[in-house]
This record gives sequence, structure tokens and C-alpha cells, in this order.
Amino acid sequence: MKYFRLAIWFGVMISFLVSCKKDSHELMHFDYEKAADIWVPFEIVDEAGTIHSGPFTANSIFGAYAESVQLNRDQTFIPVIWFNKDTLILKPDESGNFEYLPDIKLRFTGGLFDFECDIIKFEGDDLWLKIFEVLWKFKRQP
Repeated sequence: MKYFRLAIWFGVMISFLVSCKKDSHELMHFDYEKAADIWVPFEIVDEAGTIHSGPFTANSIFGAYAESVQLNRDQTFIPVIWFNKDTLILKPDESGNFEYLPDIKLRFTGGLFDFECDIIKFEGDDLWLKIFEVLWKFKRQP
């Protein structure tokens, strides 16, 4: 009876670990094809939890005065500056590469700044990145 209970417990633990591994793998999927577009911040939550709703034109995340970014299928990015709701400028001279890391992060390199950020949400038109302890919520540019 003792070995039977141990075998059942062991089987339950193996099933649990396999299901966790499967869920973890699904959460870590990042699709460069689906991410390809221009992403614009609509909300920032700072370290103290204060919510800021913009404008963010003075924030230089991806390049000088570039708070928005164009992600490309080939794993390159181009910083974007907005002058008004209808006028934007791409900054190819500050472009670089980005890559998905298996611990649910993106790494940006070769641009004006090199940094890593946590992917908090990547679903539909939402991309939320935690950059230097600040949560940036981006929307896909229509």
C-alpha cells in the first residue's frame, strides 16, 4: 500500500510538471511576423505605480526623442518620432536589431541604446514591455 501511494504521488507530480512545462512554453512564444508594425505608447506606469497617459514625445527609449518603434520581420527595429497625430519620422540612422530571449524578454541592440525588457503582454494590438522597472503599454499603429 505504501508503494502504491508513492507511485500515485509520483505520477501526479510528473503530470503537474509536464503541464507546467507546456504552459510555460506557450507563454514564451514570440512571433516576429505578428510583431512587425509600428508600436506607439499609450500609457506608462512608473516605479511608484503612477499612470501617465502621454504625450511621450520627450522620452527617448528607442532613439533620440523616439518613444515609438517600428519592429520588422527580419528582427530589426527603427525608432519613430511623432510630430503630431498624422506626421511621423523614421530614424534609420538609429536602427538596430531585436531578439526574443527564452525568459520572455526582448533584447534591443545596435541602435542608440542597448537594453533588455520583459514582455508583460503580447496579444492582438497590445504590446506591454517593462523597461528599467517602468511598464510601457504600446498599441499597434492603425
